[in-house]
Amino acid sequence: MKTLNKYLRLYKNILLSLCMIGITVLGVVFGLVPVVKKIEGIRKDSIELSKSIKLIRTKISLLSLEDETVYKAKLDELLAAIPNDKSLTSLFVTIDGLGVNSGTVLSDLMVARPGAIASESAKSQSNEEKKIGSNVIPFTVTVTGSYEQIYQFVSMANNVRRFFKIKNFQISFNKASAISVAMGIDAFYAPQLAPSVALETPLDPITEQEETLIAKISMMQNLGKQLPLDNLPPLIQTEPRPDPFSL
Repeated sequence: MKTLNKYLRLYKNILLSLCMIGITVLGVVFGLVPVVKKIEGIRKDSIELSKSIKLIRTKISLLSLEDETVYKAKLDELLAAIPNDKSLTSLFVTIDGLGVNSGTVLSDLMVARPGAIASESAKSQSNEEKKIGSNVIPFTVTVTGSYEQIYQFVSMANNVRRFFKIKNFQISFNKASAISVAMGIDAFYAPQLAPSVALETPLDPITEQEETLIAKISMMQNLGKQLPLDNLPPLIQTEPRPDPFSL
């Protein structure tokens, strides 16, 4: 015990210095290190925030180059060519318009998988659909007319603002001047054309090549527009027929 007290008196100053150093080290570890980490985190967040602000300013400058109505008009023109749903109404109206403008008679129009939900169909795309990046609506239509009328129908089908792909023909001759052609045709739609874009997502300006493509599509005839109800011909009023079984 005396030896211990002797060593304590002898090394008292050294022990006090070691204790002070230990307390200082603990203070640094448990006090200063978390503060340094917090400051580093704030610095990183500040850098990321600065990048986001710069990106948003760039997007604002790009969007301010043209009015919102101009972008909406361009989008409507593109969606008329490849809609973001099946849009069977525009498909039927376009095919009917092709028949009227070419002078052909249409019959036996049949659409494959008309009731499939667009989102479910997008989940199970075929290899061909994955390759072209769009969903396909296969349908068949029988067109009857002269050679010139059939040729006009096919030519117009490649230049209307509802994109079609004629896959196959089956030709039969009803009369010397009448040809009946059963066509297998694909129409297209792309649900992914309407994505949800995050605010931080980079926005690339429309290139000159894309502007040229939009201009070409806008020049195509749009037969898929429905006739407004105000422009429909009035219904013909007829007298009710008498009941032949009444006395």
